[in-house]
Amino acid sequence: MPVMLESPPVHTSRIQVQERRPSSVRGWRLLPLGQGFYYVLTGVWPLLGLRSFQRVTGPKTDVWLVQTVGMLVLIIGATLMSAAVRGRVSEPIRRLGVGSALGLLLMELLYGFNGTISSIYVADAALQAIIVVWWFSRIE
Repeated sequence: MPVMLESPPVHTSRIQVQERRPSSVRGWRLLPLGQGFYYVLTGVWPLLGLRSFQRVTGPKTDVWLVQTVGMLVLIIGATLMSAAVRGRVSEPIRRLGVGSALGLLLMELLYGFNGTISSIYVADAALQAIIVVWWFSRIE
């Protein structure tokens, strides 16, 4: 009677999954960590130091709107940092990173160049552009 050899069971361990990630896993984590840190700082600024925020960015009439945007940027930043620290930079996290940077970039350019907001926002738009390019350079 022929002897039937069973194939070894297939195990998918955490180590095997990590090995299938791009070789630059550290870069994937560094990007949302850096963007998240920057967003947390810029988001919390109008919440904790509105006067200094307005000295740099110009006077605001709708303080509630400035603080609402600050809170949203803070939450986006914390989410990006959390994903990076946990090593869970998923497709939705990538979209959040690219989308938030692209949205800020477009609004800051549009309203910065037409004089609605301070020109300091155009400088921030340059940083947002770098973030967008960095995200797209990470796509494999």
